Amino acid sequence: MARARKAPAQLLRVGFSLCLWAASAAAQLPEIEPDEPVEITADRIDFFQDRELYVAEGNVHVVQARKSLRARWAAFSPRTRLGVASGDVHYHDGGELVEARFVQFDIDDLEGVVFGGNLDLGEPDMRIAAEQIVRTGEDRYRILDAGITTCRCSDPEAVPPWEINAARSDIEVGGYGTSRNTTVEVLGVPVVWLPWIMYPVKTDRQTGLLVPRLLAGGRNGLAIEQPIFWAARRNLNVMLTPGYSEDRGSKTALEIETVHGERSFTRARGGFAWDRNPPGTGDRFDPSQTVGPARGFAVLDHDQDLPGDIRLKIDAFYITDNRYLLDYDDLRELRRDRFLESSAFGSRHFGRDGRFGLELASLFADDLQSTDFDDRDPYLLQRFVDLEAQWLAGPVAGLSWLGLGVDIDYEYFGRLQDPLSTFVDRGYTTSPTVVGRRFVDIGISAIPIAPDAAPVDDTREDGLFEEGEALFDVGHRATLHPRLSIPLRLFGAVEWNAEVGWKQTLYYSDEQAFEQRGLATGRSDLLIRLERRYQLGRGTSLEHRMIPRLSWVYVSQGRGQSRNPLFTPRTAVTQYRLRQRALDNLILDSADEIPATNRVVVALDHRLYRRAGGRRQLVGEFGLGIDYDFASGGRPGRFIAEGRRIRIGRTTNRFQVALDAQRGKVDEVLALSSIRWPWGIATTLGYRLVPDGPDFFENFQTAKFRNFSESFDEINQVTGAISLPLFGRFRVNYRANYSFAGSFFLTNSGSVDYMSTCDCWAVGLQVSSSRDEDVRFQFRYTIVGLGDDADNPFAGRGWFRTD
Repeated sequence: MARARKAPAQLLRVGFSLCLWAASAAAQLPEIEPDEPVEITADRIDFFQDRELYVAEGNVHVVQARKSLRARWAAFSPRTRLGVASGDVHYHDGGELVEARFVQFDIDDLEGVVFGGNLDLGEPDMRIAAEQIVRTGEDRYRILDAGITTCRCSDPEAVPPWEINAARSDIEVGGYGTSRNTTVEVLGVPVVWLPWIMYPVKTDRQTGLLVPRLLAGGRNGLAIEQPIFWAARRNLNVMLTPGYSEDRGSKTALEIETVHGERSFTRARGGFAWDRNPPGTGDRFDPSQTVGPARGFAVLDHDQDLPGDIRLKIDAFYITDNRYLLDYDDLRELRRDRFLESSAFGSRHFGRDGRFGLELASLFADDLQSTDFDDRDPYLLQRFVDLEAQWLAGPVAGLSWLGLGVDIDYEYFGRLQDPLSTFVDRGYTTSPTVVGRRFVDIGISAIPIAPDAAPVDDTREDGLFEEGEALFDVGHRATLHPRLSIPLRLFGAVEWNAEVGWKQTLYYSDEQAFEQRGLATGRSDLLIRLERRYQLGRGTSLEHRMIPRLSWVYVSQGRGQSRNPLFTPRTAVTQYRLRQRALDNLILDSADEIPATNRVVVALDHRLYRRAGGRRQLVGEFGLGIDYDFASGGRPGRFIAEGRRIRIGRTTNRFQVALDAQRGKVDEVLALSSIRWPWGIATTLGYRLVPDGPDFFENFQTAKFRNFSESFDEINQVTGAISLPLFGRFRVNYRANYSFAGSFFLTNSGSVDYMSTCDCWAVGLQVSSSRDEDVRFQFRYTIVGLGDDADNPFAGRGWFRTD
């Protein structure tokens, strides 16, 4: 054997370092230049010149970019570029860890074969123990005689709750795995043998079966759904979900999602059900309504960049009947909406600063408040065309101190059928009164009731328009609103902006022919930005920003507004807080009857930040304001106090209070507090009060939820929630919404979840009820780390742990 060259003794004590991207002059080897430098350190490195072989012993560490290999002993050849390592071998590549007794590798890229190894893809991903692991490419492995699981038991000798044992597996990290001659074991006991199986390896997109959904109770009885996901192409997902319920029969849903370009996407989903127990055939929730057995829904969400810098967006909804939202869960979040609104619009901005914008839109609303027989869809007034051009306020050429902004809007309002002819088609012998050729006087319930029937409210045929009554006229409306402004900034803290404008509206309708309206508008905003910092301690400070504000807004009294067509009525519920904080809501109001306004607002806003270690954190926002409307005598209007994102200790708080200063009456109260207690406990408590509920509220509820008979004219509710860990691995959650008006629970929901001690599977049971649905049970379970955990209620392995 040739004598090996040894490193000097003084280097052996601190470790020997060898960089293979440059030749060793002592060893007289040719220069080696791999794509990325490889550095090798060890307690001792010997070179055998006749075999061109390095042997490293003791704390061997091989590093290349983000990859590294550690072992007790290693040998490698600069000529063949191959090496072997043994003794507690640990190989790292990003989040991947391989532990083995023996490894054969390529010193240029550290790719190779592992014998008797364990592959850890990082928490919460898979752990693989195999007799042989071959790295076949970037994030790709071929594994022989493997045991695969996501379980991470504290005792390494413990039998995992579940494991896949395969003679051969091919795995792509972030993709999927396929295994041949596979046995699935539960607690070490084989439960099923499969000649071939495919499974996701922590990926958002993978063809296969998703976790089934199991429900019991509610409107459908016992129900089960089995989602089937197909990753059709790199940019195309397809999911088919067949289901069956004991009360209603079969239902199938389909969802298609595609991505095109950097920002463009399309999501389309729909469902079809053959309901063997449709409303009107013994359904106790609404025995008066008749619906056919064929029922379904469709939703389209499309967002796309078109040539010419045009942006196209479509949000469209369709349901076969108004009761579908209540009987099925596909659009559960829309159950309490008054309308199902669809829209499509294209927009484009012009100029280097994008100040000029053009948008063409079409909007359609599906009325959800009535039974199918009384549905208002045919004669509901729709905004079929809405063309808007907007020039944002900016300096005028040659007059940098003067700003100019212009809003131009054209709309066409139409409907599918005349309301009076609709009533005739439905068998009504007499038509209700049309007031001023503007609206049909059918009452706030929004339900066209036969003249010989008892009215459901006292506003039917009272001669006054109430929100919900059918609009009669159709036609065109165009608005031109130019505005001149003078913005000033003084001393870096004082800001003042004054604006005047003229809002001209032109009408042409079937009933009113040509009409017009002109309104003068104006506003002024004066504010001062004050700031002060308080030192709390070493490296910690509190920053206080205070902004006093004096604002004024003016809208003149438009003459003859009551004679103009009525396309956009005023809302029945005035958003006082929004109108006081954002005065543009008064100037840009699109209603056809706008009251005169001459309002002054005095407000004081505060914002607090905590600075520590170079980081700034918002700890609270507060605002106080009161307005005076001189158009109604100059008396004080509403005093409003708001607080948002207020962090005090472990609590996060929010509140809103609106007081009618003139009448000395509370208009609105909202308070919400979330607390994260020690030991992993979390609670939320909220309260909402609106003493004067809108007139339509009571009738809307009874019309839409036929089984809901409580009558009340105010909103007075409390909401509470608690999340409590128990025995280390259980978590109990409860949430309720209770109405003091009527003394009943709006919603009730509780769940118990359990996470296994090995962090690889979880189960839960949820029980819920609401005013429109009986008690229902939902059982859920999951294998954590197998597939995408983005929507998994058990995602995050620390969910059960305490602080």
